[in-house]
Amino acid sequence: GIHAGDGKDMWMPRLGLRLPLLREPYDAKEKEERLLQTTLDYQAEELANAFAASVEQALTRLEDARLRYELAAKQKPVVETAIRALETAFSTNRSTLPDLLAYYEKWVALAVMEIQAVSSSQQSLAEIERWIKE
Repeated sequence: GIHAGDGKDMWMPRLGLRLPLLREPYDAKEKEERLLQTTLDYQAEELANAFAASVEQALTRLEDARLRYELAAKQKPVVETAIRALETAFSTNRSTLPDLLAYYEKWVALAVMEIQAVSSSQQSLAEIERWIKE
């Protein structure tokens, strides 16, 4: 029989439509993302290299400061001994005054070298600590 309005015997035409997918925009997007990732990799490597170079420079400055301090610390007693000898000689012979003043000047230069070395080492340590904290 005839089924009245139950929709079982309805006839519906099917229509199919195929759209061609363009692959180029997807390929271009993938290539762009690969290039972006490569750029980020290079930036990360550059940052790591800059970090390593900065730490290496700070360590070099620290070592240089240590060597300058040790040099001044070793030379100061020698200069002090010479000053004492020249002071003794100066008490009897006033002609040693230029030599005595020259040794005082050397002693002051060594004291300044020690102070600069300590300052430089503290700056280097602070820079290293700053890098470690970041």
